[in-house]
Amino acid sequence: MKLEKIPNHQLKNYLAGVGAVGVLSRYVCQKKALESSFAVLNGAEIVGVAISGLPLGLPEAYSWWVFGENGQVVQLLAEALETEPTFINFPVEYLDIFRAAYPEGEFSWDRLYVLNASQFKDVGTLEPEFRIERLFTPNLQKLKFGREIKSALGPLEDWDETAQLYGVVENGVELVAIAEMMVQDEAGNATIQQVYTVEKRRSRGLGRKLVGSISRILLEQGKIPSYLVSETNPASIKLVESLGFEMASRWGYLE
Repeated sequence: MKLEKIPNHQLKNYLAGVGAVGVLSRYVCQKKALESSFAVLNGAEIVGVAISGLPLGLPEAYSWWVFGENGQVVQLLAEALETEPTFINFPVEYLDIFRAAYPEGEFSWDRLYVLNASQFKDVGTLEPEFRIERLFTPNLQKLKFGREIKSALGPLEDWDETAQLYGVVENGVELVAIAEMMVQDEAGNATIQQVYTVEKRRSRGLGRKLVGSISRILLEQGKIPSYLVSETNPASIKLVESLGFEMASRWGYLE
């Protein structure tokens, strides 16, 4: 077996077989088809890949995603990433490989949730002072929001009309919660991410109703919503499970 860097468009067939968790990697390969990512080849066959969202500047996809057929493949990829920014998602069964490669690393666990249409538990309406809006640069520039939201959004001009950003607006003027579904692949998978509610408006169900509304939109479009959450975030786990999402897999996270 050998490790190479291969143009992203050549990884399409391999990534088709990794399931819903591959949506971020497939999105990167779709948008940056001519750029290259790490791949392990057994002869002419691709048996593992490592792909990062850094080329797209995706806040939720800065880390590398590692997929491999066996431990030997994952070992090659882990070693290749030692010179790269060390934010890595990997299958939990290969924890020992990453602990050995990154003895100073900090490890945690993520859960990937997937929502089937038949399991969806719809949410009620918001209180009258709140409404859900699709957001892009022109209306973001008219809204008030504090540092909490601003740091999550980054430059407002990045949220053009192609973006899939939604938010809860209070009294028509203040943005108090956000979530987005920009990352989608050609197979109909979509990930809900960047979910955030300002501290002063938590415990009012705003995040749940926002994620529920986005889930409904995706399901009506015939897409499969997914949601990645750290196991250190019980509130987010409770939110997503209350909507009918079911855990599909667990992933190690190295930082």
